[in-house]
Amino acid sequence: MLHYTFAQRPTTTVPDHSPLANHGQVHGNVAWKDGAVSCAAKGAHIAVPKAKGFDFGAKAFSVRATVTVPKLPKGLAHIAMGQYPGNTLGWQLYVSHGGHVFFNSRTTDLMYRGARSDTALPVGRPVTLLGVRDDFGRVRLYVDGALQQGTSHDAFFSYPTPIQVRVGTQFDGSASFPGSIHEVAVFRRALSPTESVAHALARFWAPLRRTQ
Repeated sequence: MLHYTFAQRPTTTVPDHSPLANHGQVHGNVAWKDGAVSCAAKGAHIAVPKAKGFDFGAKAFSVRATVTVPKLPKGLAHIAMGQYPGNTLGWQLYVSHGGHVFFNSRTTDLMYRGARSDTALPVGRPVTLLGVRDDFGRVRLYVDGALQQGTSHDAFFSYPTPIQVRVGTQFDGSASFPGSIHEVAVFRRALSPTESVAHALARFWAPLRRTQ
């Protein structure tokens, strides 16, 4: 339902390669370099008001992103998130103070249910992150295809049409992501471990193929 790649420099719009055409609106000084974008500048982000297909209800969804950081952020750094009526913090894929990656959803009472990476985000290379909320309310996180031990459950919030989906910051422009975002994709289903591994391996092997 959403698939952004940044092989070409974005102008005022980032094209969505999914069938739903959730084209992103570029705000502020979004920087582009080597097939990735940075929202490190104050006010820089990509937003999709009332994005189509993000009304998950209580069903499964997955959020995948490939990112690189030159160093670990000192504060919270948001890669992607969805803001909803009555649920401002919606779902989130972000990096915490200590460099750990989190993916979270909510319970029906809006309680946080998050999955945490086993270690801090790798520095200086692309890493593929995948967060999943499945049909059973479980929340899981994969890093380069590897399932992380920190998981959660009871994330049964029923998501309606969002106020916005945002890439690069929190909903209000805070907690900007300081590194490079190569790709962001969201799916209306739980991606399988096999699919997660395949995407991570493709990212790993592509540079090697170019040198052969």
